[in-house]
Amino acid sequence: MDEQRIAPGLRSGAGHGRSEPGLSRRFVLRLWLLLMLMLDDRLHRSNGKNFIGKYVPDYRGEEFYRASPAVRDRCVITANGLAPFAFAAEIFRALAPEREHDTETYEKLYSRGLLA
Repeated sequence: MDEQRIAPGLRSGAGHGRSEPGLSRRFVLRLWLLLMLMLDDRLHRSNGKNFIGKYVPDYRGEEFYRASPAVRDRCVITANGLAPFAFAAEIFRALAPEREHDTETYEKLYSRGLLA
């Protein structure tokens, strides 16, 4: 990841002690956009192949996009907006890999309403 592209964006959005009403929202948005740049070199998922590029002009990770409900790569977990159970399952897989059977059972139960 290119830290030189990210660090200036964080500094410029910090506000430097000002209390402008919309500043915190702008900072959060800027932080989100900068975090999206982490996906330039990681496998990831979003709400569509062109979704991130539409909102983040500097995004260069199209080749790492995967069309699956959720993806985990180097401690970053992403999912599309309609896959909360797949996203949660990837978090559990990262935190407790030894409980894969339990994670798989709950993922099936909550995403399909069935254990089979």
